[in-house]
Amino acid sequence: MAARLAAFSGAIAAIALPVLAWCVARAGFPAVWRALVEFPLRSYGANTHCEWGHINMMTLWQGSFTFPRLLAWLPIGLAITLPRFLRLVVTRRDEMTARRLAWLVAFAASSAASIRYFPDFIHIAFIAPAFYAIIAENLEAVARWLGRPLGRLLTAGVAVAILATSSMQLTRNRSRLWAEFPITVQTAFGRVQLRSQKELDQYESVRRLVDATPDLELFVYPEFSHLYLMTGARNPTPYTWYASTFAPPDIIPALEARRPPYALLYFDSKPGDPIIAYVRQNYEPLAPDGPLAGAILRRRPDG
Repeated sequence: MAARLAAFSGAIAAIALPVLAWCVARAGFPAVWRALVEFPLRSYGANTHCEWGHINMMTLWQGSFTFPRLLAWLPIGLAITLPRFLRLVVTRRDEMTARRLAWLVAFAASSAASIRYFPDFIHIAFIAPAFYAIIAENLEAVARWLGRPLGRLLTAGVAVAILATSSMQLTRNRSRLWAEFPITVQTAFGRVQLRSQKELDQYESVRRLVDATPDLELFVYPEFSHLYLMTGARNPTPYTWYASTFAPPDIIPALEARRPPYALLYFDSKPGDPIIAYVRQNYEPLAPDGPLAGAILRRRPDG
């Protein structure tokens, strides 16, 4: 076991350490430490939390495309597998099955632990395959216990039900998405479907602004990173995701160093947001009307 763990750790280090070294060489050790240690363990967890399988107003629409309640109940497979595993250990029977169950339980439990920082239904979907494997293994055990005729009937029935339900849901999802996003536009990211003419007008306004900017820099706040991808704009900060509750401490120094000519504020966040205050102090509204009235700002001549 020690030799295998050493080999396993060495293989991980052979991949991870060169990448980390490259990141440290580019950004410096303090920035990498903040991004990989302080942000996930301190900043993010202290400001965001939810219960298992959470759905909120922002994710309610996404949840309608899948089965969020079913995802939330996936860990019940552990409650079925653990007694089977313990019985095999106590009776010292079927060592190979016991080993397989041990790995499945360890993999699923560690997967669940890995999303405890925000275990909404979207994060559960990330780790769902671990529980699918447990459910499939338990189904195989039931089929073997039933014997050949009933076991085959059970597995065939479950397979048909899953395929039929998934096919109907995917067909429904496809029809909904094409109906809700009917406008096709070619962007720097590729072909993108937009929801409305207003959204297209907003995108075109930002794209024209970016194309007329020599260095293509644009600061977008809050974190609507898709605009950087769609317009080809360059983010003047080192971060692609931030919010007022846990903004990295060097965002404002980065903005002051780069001084991007334009900023886009979709909406003001909570009072006292230092990033909003900085933008309002150093930028002025560009256009009083149009699809992005009041949201596009230009750096003041004395800013």
